[in-house]
Amino acid sequence: VRNTGAVNFYQKNRAGREGFRFGVDAAWNDSLIRASVTPLAPVFGSEPWTVNPGNYLVYRFDGNLSADLDMTHGDQRFAIHTVPETDSLRGIRLDIAGLNIGGALAMLPSAPPVGGVLGAAVTLNTGADSLAVRGNVSVAGLSYDKQRFGDVGLGVRYAQGREQQADVRLTLDGADVLTARGNYRKERESPLDLTASIPGFPLQRADVFLPADMLRLSGILSGKLHAGGTPQRLQLNGGLQFAQTEVRVPMIGTSFRLSSDTIRIDDSRVLFDDFAVTAPNKSPLTIGGYVDLTDFGRITTDIALRASDFQFVNVARKEGTAVYGKAYLDLDATAKGPLDELVVRGSVALLKNTDINYVMQDSPMDVKERPQNIVTFVSFRDMDNQSFAEATPTVRIGGMDILLNVDINDDVQAAVDLSADGSNRIDLQGGGNLTFTMNPLGDVSLSGKYVLSGGTVRYNPPVISQKIFKITPDSYVDWVGNVADPAFSITAVETVRASVSADGQDSRSVNFNISINIRNTLNDLEVSFGLSAPEDLTMQNQLNSLTAEQRANQAMNLLIYNTYTGPGTTAKVSTENPLNSFIQKELNQWAQNNLKGVDLSFGIDSYGEDDPNGQRTDYSYRLSKSLFSNRVRAVIGGKFSTDADPSQNLKENLIDDISLEYMLTKRDNMYLKVFRHTGYESILEGEITETGVGFVIRKKLLRLGDLFKPMRPKAEKEKQKRNESDARQK
Repeated sequence: VRNTGAVNFYQKNRAGREGFRFGVDAAWNDSLIRASVTPLAPVFGSEPWTVNPGNYLVYRFDGNLSADLDMTHGDQRFAIHTVPETDSLRGIRLDIAGLNIGGALAMLPSAPPVGGVLGAAVTLNTGADSLAVRGNVSVAGLSYDKQRFGDVGLGVRYAQGREQQADVRLTLDGADVLTARGNYRKERESPLDLTASIPGFPLQRADVFLPADMLRLSGILSGKLHAGGTPQRLQLNGGLQFAQTEVRVPMIGTSFRLSSDTIRIDDSRVLFDDFAVTAPNKSPLTIGGYVDLTDFGRITTDIALRASDFQFVNVARKEGTAVYGKAYLDLDATAKGPLDELVVRGSVALLKNTDINYVMQDSPMDVKERPQNIVTFVSFRDMDNQSFAEATPTVRIGGMDILLNVDINDDVQAAVDLSADGSNRIDLQGGGNLTFTMNPLGDVSLSGKYVLSGGTVRYNPPVISQKIFKITPDSYVDWVGNVADPAFSITAVETVRASVSADGQDSRSVNFNISINIRNTLNDLEVSFGLSAPEDLTMQNQLNSLTAEQRANQAMNLLIYNTYTGPGTTAKVSTENPLNSFIQKELNQWAQNNLKGVDLSFGIDSYGEDDPNGQRTDYSYRLSKSLFSNRVRAVIGGKFSTDADPSQNLKENLIDDISLEYMLTKRDNMYLKVFRHTGYESILEGEITETGVGFVIRKKLLRLGDLFKPMRPKAEKEKQKRNESDARQK
């Protein structure tokens, strides 16, 4: 009795182009199955192929194979033929030449972007109780996502009889990158005996398979591995070694060097004996512990990560760079348990030398023409025919139990360039203690307070001149659980000098402080403006008599229109010379972009005839520099004025503000300060110069009595810190 069947395959893309069109005719009886390809001119990979007439592929139930199939398209060939009988074995031979992998995969939806030319010469022999495979497979110009990986060759020899034997050789551009040889005998107590060797794999070739913004690799990986035991419980031994290997993280623009020490594998445990990852400043991050591979279905780990003064960001400012600056940390963390139930405990400290900057490439401060669709035409008939996709389920990261204490040093500096040229910029300085947690269900929480000790907000509106707001030291950001909804209490102040005229009195100069106040949580953010005159008691009393809304309106008038109108009092900011504003902006931008390690700023202020000191122009500067690993900070400032009386110019002091600050302890909580400061003139006393020596101490207190507690030795504090860390892990 003979049974027959036929199936035809056909595929088109949206453009109507055929991907493939072919059929298979099959017939079978009680001893064999026979199949053949139809028609004689099928389509594969959108290309017409030719098939030999009378082609067939036969499988007999005793295990023997025979075939006569030859498909060609130009230089591409796919053929299967019967080979002569050898040692009671019958078999077939597969020959592939010039097969375009990209064209073949294009027939499949969501195919990987793999390219290259496939070739093969493989012989398959079968018998009653035996199987043998030998041959070579090659891919010339293997590429992924249009990036070349190399010419890959694979040589295979496999035999199955009383025992199984295998011999594999993998080459890349003609050089061996992997060799493996082994056998499997069921009757032995340890049936598996496999040895694999990696003579030297160039890690840079793996970059083509990694996202460009994740990792970039360089160097050589070598090693040797022996596998014994049973497939259910492997016994792995050997080691891996990196040579001149660097891992670059494009997101932070920094490269890290891996140690050349051997990573040992002993009894299926990958052992890390203080394996070092070295930062650009030569400080190591050490990895100690093991990863247990005894059960691949439940891989467990016990690893400790430790680092001191580890520089994890070191990037010079360049055009197009998203992050630049330097950042340092101390790390003490552990990771224990199965990979799907990992318990992470530890602490991270961001150190004082950190000065990190982030550049927004698409600035929200830029004024751009943004075309929008004013009118959109919709066909309701088309909408009826549309099938709406189901909402994508939310992906939750679970299984990990994380508790990390994050300590940010008070002298950490961070900045955000709101425009690529740095003209709009936020500079922050501050620190705090935060606690990050994540439970096995994936719920994330952050608690703690980030306190700002200083900073500025610089903004260059399109029409209004540059505005610089100084952040007050008592500002902070507070988290109480929700990472995305912190509470803000931030005040930034800009000082504006205006000429005030009151009824029946001469005009006088008054310094107004225009403040921006940011309060409440991110989901209920409140932004308000304020106005004060702390150096003029009369003006301050008048402002206190106004409501908060009235003060906000007056602050906006001073900020935008340079005028103030109060009860019986008016004030006007001297109109700046446009040329002076341009020169000041260019000088400050040049200093910011070209002077490294020095903070230099310039100011040019012009005053008209209504100013009590007469018409003049003030040129001011401020220079600050940190020395000796930030142990010493020097600040110098001065002013030079041009007025109608040249003899007054000689009395100006080019250095009228100077301070020298020395950090007494490495804990940056004690300072010795020497200063000379010239304040603004007042009605009664004129200019005031203050000179003196000061001592500053910073200490976090829960109560006033803690200020007088003696400091414990460093060794005792570190011991207590380790004990607390061990207690949290338990």
